[in-house]
Amino acid sequence: ALHEAGGGGREALREVHTRSAQRLLALARANGGVYVKIGQHLSQMDYVLPEEFTTVLRACLDDAPRTEWEGVCEVVREELG
Repeated sequence: ALHEAGGGGREALREVHTRSAQRLLALARANGGVYVKIGQHLSQMDYVLPEEFTTVLRACLDDAPRTEWEGVCEVVREELG
């Protein structure tokens, strides 16, 4: 069991958290968009989630698509005139 006496249970729990976080990261990357945004948000929730989740999900912070500055300016001109 994960909550056995001694340190073995803690290590097993860390492994489960890490494996689950890696699956969640793969899901976010595969689906993109709002899933990456959710992963980014979860990566900042170290006050609620286990460290393994926040550490693994920080990769979502680098996964946001990049847009050139000219493209941003074009959208602003189109939207605001």
